[in-house]
Amino acid sequence: TIKNGTLKNIKYVVGDSRVGFVQEQYLGVTVTAQNGAHADKTIYFIGDTVTLTHDAPSQEGKEFAYYTVDGQKISGDSFVATEKNHVVEAVYEDICSLTLANGITANGQSGATVRVVKGGNARLYGRTRARQSA
Repeated sequence: TIKNGTLKNIKYVVGDSRVGFVQEQYLGVTVTAQNGAHADKTIYFIGDTVTLTHDAPSQEGKEFAYYTVDGQKISGDSFVATEKNHVVEAVYEDICSLTLANGITANGQSGATVRVVKGGNARLYGRTRARQSA
């Protein structure tokens, strides 16, 4: 017997002699966040986008580098929940310092020294001076 009211997230299954209803919340998956990672929720429906954030590094000389989902590195800060529970982790790497010559920038930073995550990429930009003939 179905009582009066509003039902949300309902899926149905049709059999030979009856129709069965299943509340979709039971088809959800759990995301467990570790090592300074945080998911915007704990329970997701299959196909939902999981958005991640991370804590500041707990160790001196480390900086956030990337996230892993179920042990696999992902690019960006989100993924789509699939039909299993997931474990996400924030990975922090050592920081390297680059000393730049005057007029050079790295990853949009300028100054005498900039910080780059070890193993990461640094995009360097510089200006050339026009040569004058004597």
